[in-house]
Amino acid sequence: MPKSKSSKPKMKKTYKKSRKNLSLKSPIVLVFLTVVVALGILIVYTSLAAAIVGRVEGEALTGSGVVTGDVLASGGNTLKLTSNTSATGTITTTANATTVVIRAKGTQCKGAPQANVTIDGKTALLASVSGTTLGNYTANYAVAKGSHNIKVTLTNPYSYNRRGSKYDCTRALYIDNIQLQDTTPIATTADSTAPSITISSPSNNNIASGIVAVKANATDNTAVSKVDFYLDGAMQSSVTASPYNWAWDTNTTSNTTHTLTAKAYDLAGNSQTSSGVVVGVNNSTASGSTWGDHMGVNIWPTKSNIDRVKATGMKWVRISWELGWGPTASGEDVAANVAYAHSKGIKVLQSCQKTPHSYSSADVTSFANYCASWVDKGVDAIEIGNEWNHAPFWGSWPNGNYALQAQISDATSTAIRAKSATMPIMNSGWSPENQDLHPYDIPQQAMARLLDASGTFKTDGNIIATHPYAYNCNSPLSCSYPTRKDYNAFLATADVYQAAKTRGYDRSVWMTEIGGPSGGINSATGLCFKNLYTGACFTTETQRQLFADYITGVKTLRIGGTPVELLFWSSLVDGASATNALEQTAGLYYSNWTIKPAGQVVADQATQPW
Repeated sequence: MPKSKSSKPKMKKTYKKSRKNLSLKSPIVLVFLTVVVALGILIVYTSLAAAIVGRVEGEALTGSGVVTGDVLASGGNTLKLTSNTSATGTITTTANATTVVIRAKGTQCKGAPQANVTIDGKTALLASVSGTTLGNYTANYAVAKGSHNIKVTLTNPYSYNRRGSKYDCTRALYIDNIQLQDTTPIATTADSTAPSITISSPSNNNIASGIVAVKANATDNTAVSKVDFYLDGAMQSSVTASPYNWAWDTNTTSNTTHTLTAKAYDLAGNSQTSSGVVVGVNNSTASGSTWGDHMGVNIWPTKSNIDRVKATGMKWVRISWELGWGPTASGEDVAANVAYAHSKGIKVLQSCQKTPHSYSSADVTSFANYCASWVDKGVDAIEIGNEWNHAPFWGSWPNGNYALQAQISDATSTAIRAKSATMPIMNSGWSPENQDLHPYDIPQQAMARLLDASGTFKTDGNIIATHPYAYNCNSPLSCSYPTRKDYNAFLATADVYQAAKTRGYDRSVWMTEIGGPSGGINSATGLCFKNLYTGACFTTETQRQLFADYITGVKTLRIGGTPVELLFWSSLVDGASATNALEQTAGLYYSNWTIKPAGQVVADQATQPW
């Protein structure tokens, strides 16, 4: 075909524009030199692709950090550094490296955390970790092939503490991994090699129900840029960093066979689709437990309240008679009401407390015997104390002195075990309300210090209890605080579990109070349950969304490896707390016993497979 007169100028203009836009800042730079010779055209490519020649996971480093679960981390965990903490380890390179990369995220508190990475005692990378999700922070630094000492330090620790102020915060650095990369230019031809990808879980012809972790393994001769997951040919999720996982909620699909595939892409745009994995979905409630089997609510244990709980489909209640307050004063026949609950298929958790809320060594024996007496009343589980990391329920701020709590817990668990070898026994559910008032009183630190001081409780106890409210935020899945993203006790649940696990107390987690919001006040318009950050009253719709988000959050925690087994909503009905006289709380029912939208969310979820 004859060339038009306009074709040549267009080619020249396009060439000049592309040459101007070439940049060595791109992930892969292709610099090409076209040399016109007598025999034709010679094209030389120079590739600047990063090859990982050394790597160490954050949780493999040692020091004063805390291992924290994160489903998006390469190994499923990050290492959390806060005040004056650092972590050290060894990293080995298989070749000379030119670049240091730390994959991390931060919690901001009047500024972002700053990470200092040293290799063999010299600073290799100094980065302000401004992102609240995991991302890469890079510096050019030459490292020779071989084994090297590595150290990561949070160089600017900061904590703002005004005893419950909405602006309280603490900086934190979360380390996923540290990589040494070689970005030396190498001569190559254009990349035409597609990635390799397989689905490693679930297996072919498997039967699935509930939430299923779909996992893919993807590799490439240069680098994988993303992996897309497909269900029956429709894309469901796109993941841009390893591990390549997708949480598939099979409750949203039909009870039949489905085909899973995954498609991997590399930086050059090459792609490859995995072989299909056929999975049969069976969410029939007859073959397994439902959410109702794993949910309960805090109540005053009357027969009418037990009937209302049964109507929601939940199978547990939590009561909290206190030594010096409760059955004797009220005249309630608690043992008869426990038996009535059992007749309705409902189990009972007793949270042991005493009135007044203060404890001394003189209380150890009487309190232990009181708690053990609940075995004779027929309860199905016993919680030793209630929010003992919080002054209103312990009598003063523990501030790190957990020796007495351990003494009481040891004596109580021993007394219970003398009556029952199988009774579920758990620690005081930790309060979220004193975040950062004292570093020893936040839930994960309270868990650690109780276990560090405990003796028989560590062997007699078989449950981790916590109260992961998130009503300081708009949602347990995120937080509305602009200067502190960690003010969310729900997101600390994985930290509480890890603190126990690292001390040999690897147990299931029971959220013995969840929901709310509490802190309600009587106003001219009735009860106002407040967001503690904004001061605004929760509406029925925002409470409904809050409870729906809790359910989503529990699913995410379980997929991420935190073994949540039971959750107890904070109150059956709007008004005074069922377990203490200090709080007002938002329940599942209005005061006229009409179910609320939040209560309907719970009732609907109770029918779903666990």
